[in-house]
Amino acid sequence: MSDRVQLGSLVKLSTESAKDPAAVGLTRSVGLDHIDSDDLRLRRWSDIGNGADFTRVFRSGDVLFGKRRSYQRKVALADFDGVCSGDILVVRTADPRLDGLYLAYLLASPLFIGHAISSSAGSLSPRIRPRDLERFEFALPSLDEQRHVVEVMRAVDREIALSNDIVNASNQALLAFITTKLIKENGARAWKSARLGELASIEYGAPLPAASRQGGSIPVYGSAGIVGWHSSALIEEPSVIIGRKGSAGTVYWSSTPSYPIDTAFWVKVKGQLLPKFCYYTLLGSNVPRLVAGTGVPGLSRQALLTVPVAYPSLEEQLALVEHCEEYENLRSSSVNAMGASRSLRTTLLQELIG
Repeated sequence: MSDRVQLGSLVKLSTESAKDPAAVGLTRSVGLDHIDSDDLRLRRWSDIGNGADFTRVFRSGDVLFGKRRSYQRKVALADFDGVCSGDILVVRTADPRLDGLYLAYLLASPLFIGHAISSSAGSLSPRIRPRDLERFEFALPSLDEQRHVVEVMRAVDREIALSNDIVNASNQALLAFITTKLIKENGARAWKSARLGELASIEYGAPLPAASRQGGSIPVYGSAGIVGWHSSALIEEPSVIIGRKGSAGTVYWSSTPSYPIDTAFWVKVKGQLLPKFCYYTLLGSNVPRLVAGTGVPGLSRQALLTVPVAYPSLEEQLALVEHCEEYENLRSSSVNAMGASRSLRTTLLQELIG
């Protein structure tokens, strides 16, 4: 039978600090934005001196828990020494009865996250206090049971990481193919060349109140992608949509009828271009470089109209589109696999820890 214990009897919350991290050999700095939800691995950091001046020290093997907005589930297991934001609690085992890897999964479990959310104070930016983390009570399994949980969860995390690697690789391969075959090599193939404005018109999206984006089956696109669903479409045909404000310059493809709102453009192509060939060409044209402005950067219609486009016959366009879609299909299947693994991860954390 598992003993019930308070977490504070098994862990230590580190208060070690360094006013000059570089002077004591620390070179990496971690903020909340460097920690991904539902991913224990620290994949990003800033170099000391190139970002926020954090002073809280963590060591390899410590668990970093984002105490601000705990519902974001930002928990990471450090595999290097560094300094981190004051919005991160540095937790380390202080009792041989608690395995360090099990501690990481415990803090990522629905059981603890629920406790953290209910214990957090503050309305705009709720935070869990150290004493509330320490008073968390749970059933402590044996070390053998803890290690079994860790073995199962790490296997699932490896599957998620593998799917993520395939997604990233397929994205890079697609972009490399577009850059090489649609952008750089077209001159050698005697393709026709024109400005986008000669081959398509750039249309503005239409205003749509947030309350009207809550139902229906038509995707509503803003500058950040799909931002809701509506009962009717602004565009009936598949189309290219481009962020105009906010995530300006981001290019999207909608294969179904859609409703772009007024923070986005949509591209109405003429007969010389296949719509999806236009989409892939714009993906490889680095449209975000055209964004201008300081306060609220935006993309102008005039800048888009001047984007150079090279294009072959419709038949060759179709062949190139089909090749690009092979990369996208690989990415899509990997995204689906990653989603299934993430769902399994949540279920297992619930079943194995609580």
